[in-house]
Amino acid sequence: MAGLPLWAWAVVPLVSMLIALGVVWLISALPGRGLSRTAQAQDLSSGGAHFLFEHDDLADHDLRIEITSCSPNNWLGIHDWLKYRFPDLPKSTRNLPDGETVLSAAEGTDDARLRIVRQGIITRLSLTDPATGDAAERQERMRLTVRQRKWGRCLNNASCGIVVSSDTGRILWTNTAFAAHGIRDATALFPDTGDLPTAGETKTGRHRLDEGAGSRWFETRTIRAEDNIIHYISNVTEIVTAETVRREFVQTLTKTFANLTTGLAVFDRDKQLALFNPALLDLTSLCPEFLSAQPNLMSFFDKLRDNHVLPEPRSYADWRSQILQMVEAASDGLYRETWSLPSGLTYRVTGRPHPDGAIAFLFEDITDEISLTRRFRSQVDLRQAVLDNLSDAVAVLSPTNTLLLCNDACSRLLGIDPDSCFAELGLRDLTRICNERIPDPAFWSRVESRLDARRLTDPIQAGLTSSDDEALTCRITPLPGGASMLTIGKVNPGWTPASHTLSDAG
Repeated sequence: MAGLPLWAWAVVPLVSMLIALGVVWLISALPGRGLSRTAQAQDLSSGGAHFLFEHDDLADHDLRIEITSCSPNNWLGIHDWLKYRFPDLPKSTRNLPDGETVLSAAEGTDDARLRIVRQGIITRLSLTDPATGDAAERQERMRLTVRQRKWGRCLNNASCGIVVSSDTGRILWTNTAFAAHGIRDATALFPDTGDLPTAGETKTGRHRLDEGAGSRWFETRTIRAEDNIIHYISNVTEIVTAETVRREFVQTLTKTFANLTTGLAVFDRDKQLALFNPALLDLTSLCPEFLSAQPNLMSFFDKLRDNHVLPEPRSYADWRSQILQMVEAASDGLYRETWSLPSGLTYRVTGRPHPDGAIAFLFEDITDEISLTRRFRSQVDLRQAVLDNLSDAVAVLSPTNTLLLCNDACSRLLGIDPDSCFAELGLRDLTRICNERIPDPAFWSRVESRLDARRLTDPIQAGLTSSDDEALTCRITPLPGGASMLTIGKVNPGWTPASHTLSDAG
């Protein structure tokens, strides 16, 4: 070192300066964090905000404030933070051209600028604002102001009334919907000052206001927002009126159903018992506590099975399947069945669909009706058996002159069977058949004219001969209610046919 010439000592400082400048240039040219720090060194005095991205991921920044209005963790987050002020900012760095791009604020009076430099996968974004010493702080403040205005418009245009009050009940702010209610004293809708909600708690209630010509009902939801109380107010007058009408209607129905002898069980759309009458208790022997607990439909029929108020099934699985089929049929308005119970009682069960998916089941005790029907049927069968055992042919005509019934002898003689015919056998058809089997046009014509004219007051009788030369006695007798009876019998041996005009009692 001591042997260096003087001119070498003069060159050393110059070489050192050149090396230092080269290092600075290399650092500024290299991608990565060095670019951000250089930007910081160059622009900190301007109060700008600088961001360094690798693709769309945030690599570095020099923010001195916390951004709360969005999440600036990537390019899209920064885009959301800046877009209201710089609407031309792309949503991705991929949409940026290489090199430098400068964007101006949308407002003409706003001098803020965005300087974007893209170098391959590295993008540097700088926000400058000559109007302030901290561009990021002013941007965040303006962003919060814009968001506050947006939410303010949303709250002001909400369909329900909104009131912000203090803990003492002093009204601080109301929206347009609340003003439209025309409420004179809003504090009447607020909870008592000693019953205000705590943080995270909601107070609800319905209030009746007697203002003006009539009463109005309002529903309120009250919450706490830091030092303020927020009240959400809705006019529910129509809902309350509808509920009142529905309640009165249900009460009227309940009083009406209470006097019915038919058991009624109404299940709502969720298949829960919603309504029943006292007759259901009498018919099913179900306890009031069970029905008042609103059992579901399957539990209801399970209980009926336990009480032997259902026809005993061969298997529980089959029974369950039958119940589901019954419910499905009732939902379509198709279910109607007669239950013969082990106790000897007979119930008619009808399932009817109701609006909104509800189902009503009607239980009727038809034991007496079934007994009467069976007794009547037995009597009818007995009388038919008596007629069938007569040797004379007997046929009964209705007041409208159609054949009601005949016995076996009549069926064999005339070849008719009203039970096997779909069409009714009228008077003309009957007299035609009689005239074919027992020819006497004058007699059958007179019978037909008398019955047609409703002038048969006394029996008409004649002795006739069948097509087989068998002597017969034919008699038409009036019956109560306008009906008539035709009787055809054999004559004793030695009988001589006489003219029917001599035997006419009428």
